[in-house]
Amino acid sequence: MSGTENGTGNTVAYGEYTIDISALPEKSRMALIRRGVAHYLGNEQASKVSGWKAGLVEAGTPPNDAEVAAFKLDCMNAAVKALIEGTIGSSIRGPRGSTADTVARQLAETEIRNILKHNGLTMPSGDKTVKFGDGTELTRAQLIDRRLAGHGERLRKEAEAKIKADERKAAREVDAAKAAGGQGVEALGL
Repeated sequence: MSGTENGTGNTVAYGEYTIDISALPEKSRMALIRRGVAHYLGNEQASKVSGWKAGLVEAGTPPNDAEVAAFKLDCMNAAVKALIEGTIGSSIRGPRGSTADTVARQLAETEIRNILKHNGLTMPSGDKTVKFGDGTELTRAQLIDRRLAGHGERLRKEAEAKIKADERKAAREVDAAKAAGGQGVEALGL
């Protein structure tokens, strides 16, 4: 899908169709806006929360309900801010890292979460910070970056080992399903 074919920003192309948004009846424009807002604030933000939560569960530290609620609120606030500021759709994240980098970050976050928890502190979400006894305040991203800077080599080795172990486990499960003679949902263990 693309827009601005006529230079005014009023057209949207979808496949072989080009629609002049300004020529649509108000009822149609509002329906598109409502559906877009519902998708953007509903599905897209829920997907972010689900992905974040799944990563923590996979890393062995499932978040509690309060952490999920805080992360969801952060996602919603960031989404509304981007919508209001006109930055929706622009990404400042950059390219994704490798699977090993992603798993290493998850492992680092798990370690940080455990250290904080054992010291009566909570992992901050979004741009929020956790304040330490020496007055230092750090965000989640800063904590993870610091952990990777000090323990990155070990965490990457652990990540690579975890990925290989997960691949071996998946291969065993596939072999077991084949041995059971099935390709159905139950036989595949899904």
